[in-house]
Amino acid sequence: MHELEGVMAFERGIDGFIKHIRSVLYERANVRLSQHATPQNLATLFLQQGKCPLQLRFVVLAVDHDQSLGRLSWLDQNGCDHVCCYVNESFHCVVRKRNGKWSEQKHKVDDLCARRLLDLLAA
Repeated sequence: MHELEGVMAFERGIDGFIKHIRSVLYERANVRLSQHATPQNLATLFLQQGKCPLQLRFVVLAVDHDQSLGRLSWLDQNGCDHVCCYVNESFHCVVRKRNGKWSEQKHKVDDLCARRLLDLLAA
């Protein structure tokens, strides 16, 4: 798979994926996010409330010549990236095993994203 094909696989499902994340974060953390386009991210959401400026970013990473992964993370006001999780092209959480292979994990993306946000807001 070429890098462009990897990005295109994520582009097909990104709208529904981000809509779901926004909904869950509103329900669990009572926050509203607005979406803005940035050249390096496939999706960027800005926290619309509170005193802590945070951005939820979805970036596509080329793992090797035939695999791409998405990284969902919160960027804080100091420029520190707090990774929620990595996802495959089906938007399922994946983790890197000791053998270097990526495999699906049991955690849900929205749970990890909400948990990371609540940790950052509590800090």
